[in-house]
Amino acid sequence: MAELGPALAGVVAVRDGTHLFHLFVASEFQRQRIARRLWAHAMQAAQSAVRVEAFSVNSSLFAVPV
Repeated sequence: MAELGPALAGVVAVRDGTHLFHLFVASEFQRQRIARRLWAHAMQAAQSAVRVEAFSVNSSLFAVPV
């Protein structure tokens, strides 16, 4: 979860340690690299638990750059 002051800026969730399940950033906080930082944190947390070779994700075309 990313908070900026009292505001919830974004959330990330990984299922089964290898599937990016949710990655959302509130519209007023988009284009600030928050999604990239959330994903980096979630990926590092998952890899610290077990050796992960690859992650899967179902996403919209808007998420491809992330």
